[in-house]
Amino acid sequence: LQSEGIICTSKRNLFKLSNISNNSEMEELSLVSRVKFAAQQGSNIIVLSQTDKVNESFYDLFNQHFRKVPSRDGSSERLYANIAVGGISRRSLISETFRCVMHVRVIDLPTIPAPFLNRFEKYRLSVAELLATKVKVSPFLSRI
Repeated sequence: LQSEGIICTSKRNLFKLSNISNNSEMEELSLVSRVKFAAQQGSNIIVLSQTDKVNESFYDLFNQHFRKVPSRDGSSERLYANIAVGGISRRSLISETFRCVMHVRVIDLPTIPAPFLNRFEKYRLSVAELLATKVKVSPFLSRI
């Protein structure tokens, strides 16, 4: 996705939990906080990968259960969603331009509940498909 110009990883928008159990609670809290900040900023597309442990923190966000609150001057509305950090759920400002990609490995699909998957548009993307598309577009590579 980065090489195709869809996502710029230089802006720290890939969020992933490690499989190492040391300090996992702190890592989970940090990830939730970073996603919350990205949702407030809304300038980048974020990618979540292997974040099963914290996905429930974003229940309202993923289901688009937003509260619309008028701005102080009444000229526009702001969107808020509950985001849980640890055991505490707080209303958080969500930018209208916020976009999230949930990356799921094919081998993990059978273990993911269908209601969770139904919250998202689904696309299957493989390295082979990306390369085939690149070859079709490139005049030099298509001649080889």
